[in-house]
Amino acid sequence: MFALALGVWGVGAVSATALAYDLSRTPMPRGPAVDATSVHVDAPAVVRHAGEERPVLTIAPITIVGHRIARPLAVAAPQKTEVLPDISRMHCADWRDLQMGSGRVQTCE
Repeated sequence: MFALALGVWGVGAVSATALAYDLSRTPMPRGPAVDATSVHVDAPAVVRHAGEERPVLTIAPITIVGHRIARPLAVAAPQKTEVLPDISRMHCADWRDLQMGSGRVQTCE
């Protein structure tokens, strides 16, 4: 475990040293970049324009028309009348306290 931790710290120290060295070097001027495509292709002698170029692209006006789909209105569902069972017919045990938390419970068949 100690060797693994020492190895991780060692790699981190070497990485930090390499980064500090790279950042502290004075920048070296580089030569002009050479475009590989322009080396083999000669430039045309005369550039000809096909016609007068417009400075702004003009697009004819258009109208977008959308149609609204008529959806039926939501109708409230009729209220259901629930018939509650009669507790006197249910065989229930006495009320008792809950084992966890506060409150009382009654167990019925």
